[in-house]
Amino acid sequence: QLRDVVFAKVGQGALRALALQTFEHIHRLSMRYHISRKTGGLSRIIERGVKGVDFLLRFLLFSIGPLVLELFMIAGSYFSCLMFGISLPCSSRLLFMFGLHSLSRSGA
Repeated sequence: QLRDVVFAKVGQGALRALALQTFEHIHRLSMRYHISRKTGGLSRIIERGVKGVDFLLRFLLFSIGPLVLELFMIAGSYFSCLMFGISLPCSSRLLFMFGLHSLSRSGA
């Protein structure tokens, strides 16, 4: 629920900008284009496009983003262990991070 609240402002702003660009583009099209279209067909296409962009934004923000962040955190831990020598505290920190990663991905 919290992520929907955070996403609402970002998503609405992006979708509003896209809708404005689409609206301006439609107004620049020739009259022949508008006459040859069925009534409502254009709005249905626009609505489908907006829903597709909304899905992509949500997928990138809430699926790909956290995964990339986790990978960078694990890579940073590996790098610090390699730079400063592998020791017991460092290896235990890595095991802890792998455990957290596994728990977060399993949905527990």
